[in-house]
Amino acid sequence: LSTMAKEKKVPIYRYTSNGVELGYACGKNFAVSAFAVIDEGESSILQLVKKGK
Repeated sequence: LSTMAKEKKVPIYRYTSNGVELGYACGKNFAVSAFAVIDEGESSILQLVKKGK
């Protein structure tokens, strides 16, 4: 995933906790190992990523 993202110049944000907590943060009841933001809509997800850099 990292190699392909670098080739396409797609930024990656590494979540510092585990997949179960990432799943809960995404509103899911299961572990999430990766996800993509296609359309941020009304959310502020991309602003959170910018703060984390």
